[in-house]
Formats: sequence, C-alpha cells, structure tokens
Amino acid sequence: MWYVVWTVTGKEESARTEIGKMLPQESYSRCFIPKRKESRKRGTERIKVDRILFPGYLFIETDDAETVFFYLKKLPQYAKLLRAGEDFIPVAPEEEAWLRKLMKNGETVEISVGMIANQTIRVTEGPLQGMEGFIRRVDRHKRKAWLRLEMFGRTLDVCMGLEIVEKK
Repeated sequence: MWYVVWTVTGKEESARTEIGKMLPQESYSRCFIPKRKESRKRGTERIKVDRILFPGYLFIETDDAETVFFYLKKLPQYAKLLRAGEDFIPVAPEEEAWLRKLMKNGETVEISVGMIANQTIRVTEGPLQGMEGFIRRVDRHKRKAWLRLEMFGRTLDVCMGLEIVEKK
C-alpha cells in the first residue's frame, strides 16, 4: 500500500535519502516523490524540467506502516506519516490507481497536449486525456493547467503541464 509522508517543503529529496539510509530494506518496497514535467523558456528555446507534483509530500510503498512510523520518528529532519488519530491512512485505492495512470507506473507525469474549441478544453494526448472535467484554469503562455482534486482527504489544486497547440 502507498502511504503519504509529510515533510518540509523543499526538503523532499533529502528526506527520501534519509529514509533510504534509516529504514530497513525489508520494511518498504520503494520511496518516491511524484514529479511532473514542465516546459520552461530558456533564452529562445523551450526546455523540459521536472517539478515536484505535491510539494512537501513523498510516498512510501509498504505493508508495515508501524515500522515505517517508528523509524520516521528518528529522522533528524521533520517527516511523518499522514494519519487520522492513531490510524495510519493509506492512499485510497482509486487515488493510487489515478496516480499510477498519470505517472504510467513511473514517478513523473508527462506534459499533455490539447486544444481549445468553443471555449472548451480538449486534451488530445498525454496523461490528462479524459480528465478535462478536473481542469480549473489554464495558462497558455506558461503551458500549465491547474486541476482541482480530492486527495489525501482534502481538496488540492495541482499544477500539471498542458500545451495548447490550437485554439478555434
């Protein structure tokens, strides 16, 4: 099961490194930080860069949340499993399936391509295809889309790469 680990925003990579050093290998199968590709302008050309999809969060795949919690308490930097009361809350199966679809079982969400026709966004290729109903805002200049999602028991606005190639 996937569990969400909260840490200080900007310290996700160092938290993942520390988790890899501290946790016994048999207590978890992987620890990862979901990322998204983003198109940035550098001079006259566009480059693709990776950005963290959920700043301040990383994910750990484990069947032993108690052991993971025990070791996370020993980390020198602040990191903790999300939980409700005394129970650790795994990522809901539908949220995990959705994230796996977006990341194609990797760790990075690629840039989608779409068009605007009659004030309606239609994604023609990429991971956001079929998810047009979640898109709340598009910045064509920066090639980004913001989606409103229910995740981790709350509503999140998540930014993802979306290149609009045509407007009718």
